[in-house]
Amino acid sequence: MKRFFLILVMALSSLLVFCQESIVKKLSVENGDGNKVVVHQTADTRDLVQSSLDVAIGTGVTVDGFRLQIFSGNKGSKSRNEAYKIKEDIEKVATDVDIYVLYMVPFWRVQIGNCLTRGEANELKASFLSKFPEYSNEAYIVPVKIQR
Repeated sequence: MKRFFLILVMALSSLLVFCQESIVKKLSVENGDGNKVVVHQTADTRDLVQSSLDVAIGTGVTVDGFRLQIFSGNKGSKSRNEAYKIKEDIEKVATDVDIYVLYMVPFWRVQIGNCLTRGEANELKASFLSKFPEYSNEAYIVPVKIQR
């Protein structure tokens, strides 16, 4: 329950920060009559808004992206065990890649990476399969929401 409230507070605060930043920018634009609203804020206020933006961007902002999926199985605990074994095996060799074990009823999946573009995902796929050719039969790129 505490986790839910923490996530809710973070989401609301980041929304407020984005709204404030957007309002300041919109007010500073000159209208057709040559009038313009000038917003005066101290450097401390500006820094506070920017640091809140940095925190919001670093924690939980999701965007459309891609991952490389290398396993999908729906045989219950057997697939679960296999997914975690695959993750362990890859972590021993590739320490520089994010590995996710996901369960979406009824499938256990193993996905790799957080790519913003399909091109970036294709590069990841080529690099990964050069190290782990045994996953080439089941490796394909999937569109997902990723954190940035």
